[in-house]
Amino acid sequence: MSIVVMRAQATVSHEAIAFFVREGNMLRMQFAGGECAAGLRELKILVGEGLVGWVAESGQAIVNGNPLVEQGYEPPEDAILNSALAIPLQGANGLLGVLAVYRRNRDAFSTLDAGALASLCRPLAHVLENSQLTPAHAA
Repeated sequence: MSIVVMRAQATVSHEAIAFFVREGNMLRMQFAGGECAAGLRELKILVGEGLVGWVAESGQAIVNGNPLVEQGYEPPEDAILNSALAIPLQGANGLLGVLAVYRRNRDAFSTLDAGALASLCRPLAHVLENSQLTPAHAA
C-alpha cells in the first residue's frame, strides 16, 4: 500500500488518503495515511451512504465532495478536510472498493486530478482483484 500512497502523492497532491475495501454492503477502511488522516482511520461506511458510499453505489467518481458528510468522520480541529476526490475501484465482477484523497481547502481538485487518480486506480483494482483470488478460482 505504501507504493500506492507514494504514487498517489506524486499524481495528485493531498493531505490524506484512504482506501476502502468492499465487504458485502459495507466499505471497510483498509488504509488511511497522510498528515490529516486521523479522523478517517476508523470509518466503516455503508454502500450508498455519505460521500464514499455514494461513489461505491453509483460507480462514479466524485470531485470536491464534502468529507464532513461521512458518518463517523470526526477530525481533529487542526486537520479538518474540506475536499475529497473519490474513485471507485472496479473489478471484473463489480466494485472492489474506493480510493479517496482529501485536502483541507474547498474545491481543491480538478477533473484532471480525477483522471490522473483514475489511471492509478486501474492497476490498483487489478492487483486487489488478483490478491482476492483463491486457488479454486485460478484456472
